[in-house]
Amino acid sequence: MKFFAAAVALLPALGSAHTIAQRVRINGQDLGQGNGIRVAPSNNPITNVNDGNIACNSGASSTNKVIDVKPGDKVGVNWGHIVGGAQYVVLFSVLSSANH
Repeated sequence: MKFFAAAVALLPALGSAHTIAQRVRINGQDLGQGNGIRVAPSNNPITNVNDGNIACNSGASSTNKVIDVKPGDKVGVNWGHIVGGAQYVVLFSVLSSANH
């Protein structure tokens, strides 16, 4: 039992969580691939913290679209390992600045 507990405790060390934000949803409405966000061309990490590309990755796409988000809107971001690949959705709630 002790071996099993130790093995389970070490499992997170084997994981890798490199993904790319690719799509945004506002209140369930999908804004489309790369609209309003900078999409990195790969999920390879920038390992040098002094590299200027650490903020947005190297070669990230750009967009002129500005996403309008109001207090109370539900914002979702689709993440994937490759652009256009498998997606993960993370949802956030936008809080009013008057509440903070």
